[in-house]
Amino acid sequence: MVIETIQQMPLPPVLAEALCASRSILDLPDDWDEEGSPRFREATWQRATKLVKLAATAFQQRFGVWIEPPRILPAPEGSIDLHWRLPERELLINIPERAEAPADYYGSGNAQAAVKGKLNTSLPNEWILLWLTR
Repeated sequence: MVIETIQQMPLPPVLAEALCASRSILDLPDDWDEEGSPRFREATWQRATKLVKLAATAFQQRFGVWIEPPRILPAPEGSIDLHWRLPERELLINIPERAEAPADYYGSGNAQAAVKGKLNTSLPNEWILLWLTR
């Protein structure tokens, strides 16, 4: 129920534009990186953009502000990277091509602020954005 409500919220233009622009990843051919990576699957892109929408919207509902959109980048082996860089902290979430695989994340700041682990991409995970913005 909560996720359905989150998915229906309108996004700020800057976030909506970033998500739409990232669709160009799907135009990259096989071996786009000259390392043998396959072309990107629509399902992987959908999963990546859904995670951004869910996390950003849940963060806005909980804390009253929208976070800047991440850079949405092609990554090896058909995976997609979500990369946020703020003055004090940086966060990278890798969405693997395999739908059943969790996303890997790594965040860094000062030595006490480093985090890493796995995320269930079907959940909002707004806590990771809270870590990023603290």
